[in-house]
Formats: sequence, C-alpha cells, structure tokens
Amino acid sequence: MVTLTGVLICTISFLFAAYFAIKRLTGLEDASIGFTTLTCAVLGLGGFQLIAIGILGEYVGRIYEEVKRRPTHIVSDRSARRVTHENEHQRRAG
Repeated sequence: MVTLTGVLICTISFLFAAYFAIKRLTGLEDASIGFTTLTCAVLGLGGFQLIAIGILGEYVGRIYEEVKRRPTHIVSDRSARRVTHENEHQRRAG
C-alpha cells in the first residue's frame, strides 16, 4: 500500500515537473523562481522515500512470517489417523 502510494506520488511529481518545464520553456510560467524546482524535488524525493519504506515493510513482514516457523500447510487429524490406521494394517498383514 505504501509502495503504491509512493509510485503514485513519484508519477505526479514527474508529471508536475514536465508540465512546469513546458510552461517555463514556452514563457507562460508566472510562479516565483525556485518554486517549481523545490516543489518537484520535495514531491519526487518524498515519493522515493515512500517506495523504499514500502519495500522495507514488505521485507520485514515476510521475515516476521518466516520467524514464526508455522507449517506451510496443515494436515487434518482425520487424514493423519487414516494413514496411521493403514500403516498398522499393513504391518499386521506383512
């Protein structure tokens, strides 16, 4: 979720930068000098940070799940009893 938010903010930042670059090159820019650069830089870096935090969170979450050492699958008691019963039956017959 955080990673997707970071990607969205980075995309908005790049679109914002392209829009203001085109406005600046065509001479239609009326914002004070440095505003667009500062705004695009803050949005871009903030987006990159959110992407990094999201990736780190996914990594820590997967480590947490692995450390709990839970089995990857659960076998019901009923099927375990059936297998044990079949093994005993084979031992008696053999």
